[in-house]
Amino acid sequence: MMRMVRTLCLLLLCWMGLGSVKAEDSLSAWKIYTFPIRESIMPSVDRLSKKCLKEALERHSDAVLIQMNTYGGLAEVADSIRSRLLDFPLPVWVWIDNQAASAGALIALAADSIYMRPGASIGAASVVDQQGRPMPDKFQSFMRSTMRATAEAHGKVVDRVEAGDTRDITLRQEVQNQPSPL
Repeated sequence: MMRMVRTLCLLLLCWMGLGSVKAEDSLSAWKIYTFPIRESIMPSVDRLSKKCLKEALERHSDAVLIQMNTYGGLAEVADSIRSRLLDFPLPVWVWIDNQAASAGALIALAADSIYMRPGASIGAASVVDQQGRPMPDKFQSFMRSTMRATAEAHGKVVDRVEAGDTRDITLRQEVQNQPSPL
């Protein structure tokens, strides 16, 4: 039963991301490479994403789907993955199953489209030190500008509820005549 639900969700996700595909094109003709990010954003996730993106190209995939559920991790690792996704030649979609917090939010913003199950969340992208304490303002400012630039690279608009506070970020996609992913 769970397998069927996943398959239906992926088909729906694919359909939503293919708004510009002609009617005669079939989803079965699309090759979508999928990989999970379900742990803290650490060097192992950087290696995994590098390997999987390379493999997606080698397999002549049409798109990449990242299944995400993470509380975050290292900012420098997230930035490496972010840069790789921004430069990737295929469409990259992120499905947020539960949460994409902190470093996970930065990675998700680098995707062409973000999809979330009901109840999922994205955000809380404040830079903290090893003890979980917020870093000085210059680090927070840099993270805010990186998050904004990343979102805007794919047409996402970032509205901050409270200026300068990355804990409350909302996104909206500004695309006409298409489903409304983030």
